[in-house]
Amino acid sequence: MNIADDEARKMLAKMLGDDSILIVKEKKKKESHKQSTCRICEEEFTYEVKKGKAPRLCQEAECRKTHRRNIRKPKPKVIRTNVCMGNECENVIVQKGKGRTITRCEDCQVILRQEQNADYRAKTFVPLERSGNCIDCDCKLESMTGRGKMRTRCVDCQKKNHAKIARESARLHYKPVVRKYTCRVCKKEHEQEGRGKLRVQCTDCVSRPAPKPKTKSAAQELLETLSQEQKDAIDMWKSMLGE
Repeated sequence: MNIADDEARKMLAKMLGDDSILIVKEKKKKESHKQSTCRICEEEFTYEVKKGKAPRLCQEAECRKTHRRNIRKPKPKVIRTNVCMGNECENVIVQKGKGRTITRCEDCQVILRQEQNADYRAKTFVPLERSGNCIDCDCKLESMTGRGKMRTRCVDCQKKNHAKIARESARLHYKPVVRKYTCRVCKKEHEQEGRGKLRVQCTDCVSRPAPKPKTKSAAQELLETLSQEQKDAIDMWKSMLGE
């Protein structure tokens, strides 16, 4: 209380001759919080005083959930039956609860979803076109439609690559043929691998240098010429005499 209010009260009491005016009654302070016992867990809890009834449940979520379950009235279960709307399908669908009504069985739902996806794809599909260059000859390839694997070689390079792969594969599984031949120089027998032309000389004789031809003197050449002429003359006389 202010000092000015006290002085005013004293002056008023002197004028009226009543000292009861000086007595000031103190107001009782209201309690802002109180304690109570939870009706579910039976434990004490503190709550803020407000208008209305005092709370009988604590702030625990489990207690409130249990209380709602206890006071809830049991409701009868809703069971619905309907026939599937699929083509030539007479399956009966049994549905519980109050959700959306199911009009098709699981098999008909799969068929309907496939049809819807096919219709949507037919309306919105835009084919993808791509083009590139050959990795071997660097020529431009034809444009390709779709999302498959992109072609990397032209037709000619593809044939060459297939032939190369076939040769390498055949070489891995190839067993060489072994053949025997006799060298015409050293007269020895050797072995040759492969299906090529059969050799007539061995590798040692081929690598060996050929012998130089012997040169004849003029006297020897004259002697051979005379002996050859003599033989020709004898043959001529024999043919003339009929021998």
